[in-house]
Amino acid sequence: MKCIHCAFFWLTAGAVAQAADLATTCTSGLDTELQPGRELRMELRSAAIHIIGRESTRLRVSCELRHPERSDDVAISFKPTPAGGTLRIRGGPRDDTQFRIEVPRQTHLFVRTPAGELKVRGVTGNKDIGLRAGELTITVDDPAEYKQTDVAVRIGELSAPIYGIGSKGGFFRSFRTSRADGKYRLNARLTVGELNLK
Repeated sequence: MKCIHCAFFWLTAGAVAQAADLATTCTSGLDTELQPGRELRMELRSAAIHIIGRESTRLRVSCELRHPERSDDVAISFKPTPAGGTLRIRGGPRDDTQFRIEVPRQTHLFVRTPAGELKVRGVTGNKDIGLRAGELTITVDDPAEYKQTDVAVRIGELSAPIYGIGSKGGFFRSFRTSRADGKYRLNARLTVGELNLK
């Protein structure tokens, strides 16, 4: 009976350690395991943000600051979940800050950020992307992969040449397409600015 209790303790301890939250800053960045096919939720501060899919099993975050001496002011955290995990970036200087976020190529993304330039490329999977103000660019490798595409700009410009839609500006610009044989969903929302699908 004692051995059974010991085994249970070590299995539980291992599971807790594996699911431990990670906290770091821009000084060292973030590098942790993320298996392909998982859902990654991102809550990001305003900045120039590049999210890039790679053939790997790692989630990596690196920073470029105009004032590198303030790298410790930018807080980066990752909370593993059964579905994947949640990445948060907060704090630090407001001007001339860039984040490069590398994810496994096969990743389902949920991203929210207030303002800035947000670019997503090389990622296959569901995408739910929201930006309040700025420029949002999503590279769509194959539109046929998406069962549903739903994008909208409240005030600004919408361009989606890969879907055969030219640039159009003004108020409440949007389009929606669907395919019965698609696998994923693409949802993108921008309040003010420029939204590009290419």
